[in-house]
This record gives sequence, structure tokens and C-alpha cells, in this order.
Amino acid sequence: MRVKPRRYGAVLLRAVVSAALLLGLAACASLGARLEPPRVSLANLQLVEFGVFEQRYRLDLRIQNPNDAELPIAGMDFRLYLNDEEFARGLSNQRVTVPAFGEQLVEVQVTSGLTGILGQLQRLGQGELKTFSYRLAGNVKPLHRALKYPFEYRGEIDLAPAGGAAGPGSGTRD
Repeated sequence: MRVKPRRYGAVLLRAVVSAALLLGLAACASLGARLEPPRVSLANLQLVEFGVFEQRYRLDLRIQNPNDAELPIAGMDFRLYLNDEEFARGLSNQRVTVPAFGEQLVEVQVTSGLTGILGQLQRLGQGELKTFSYRLAGNVKPLHRALKYPFEYRGEIDLAPAGGAAGPGSGTRD
């Protein structure tokens, strides 16, 4: 029995479409289950270098993984806001693996400009500030994934004297 040319083309087209669908399903399955975003908080801030035009700070960020699988991270980008004004920016290409249901402390660098620190110091010196609020916002880029996980962490430090010392404040995640 001979196959007609038109019929052969239809069979070939079905085979190609079926193979493409199977490959697409296999690719989606290889991505794995959707992971819950990591939680990122500010653990410490330290001045490293003070120049006329820019300042460098070391931040210790605590990354918590709420998932039942380890989370390999390829990098991060983030901004630090003080009293709702952008204060510093940073990038990190440091690769770190956060264990399942665990946490990792990561040291990163941020850079601020002179105008950012002068405005904050002026408001502080004039007594306008009773509390000092901060916000850390950015993205965590997992290794081997196309997506980024956004994060935001807020905190506040009470500047009013309480027994002679300023209180440490508290932090919250959004």
C-alpha cells in the first residue's frame, strides 16, 4: 500500500507537534516545584570607608530558607533606605547555598553618596528625627533558575533616650 504525499505530510506534522509538546512538558517538569521566596533581613551595618564623594559599608544579611530543599543563590541586588530616602545600593555575585529550613549569614558591600548621608545628619542634628526607620529591598537570584525573588525588610530604631540609651528597635518583613 502506498501513502499519499498529502497524508504523509499530515502524519509528519502531528509527530513534530507531539514531540514539541512532550519536550515542553519535560522542560516544565525539570523546573521543579515552586519554592517559597527566601527571607532576607539586616543583621549588621558597619562603615568600612568614608570618602568625600562616597562611603562604603559592610552589611551582614541573614538569608532564611523556608523550603524543604536547599536554595543555591547566584547573587543579589539591593537598596538600603533610611527614613524613606534611598541611602545606599549594592550588588553581590557571592554564591551561597542556604540549607533547607536553615539560614546563612552573608557579608555584602553597599555604597552611598555624600548627599545621602548629609541629609540624614542634618535632620538628625536639627532634632527632627524621633525614630530612625530603615528598609532593605532587593532581589535574590537563585542559581539555575530564570526568576528572581524580591524581598523587603523594615526596621526602626527609637532615638528618644530611654534610660540614657537609644533602643535597638525592631524589624519586620513585608
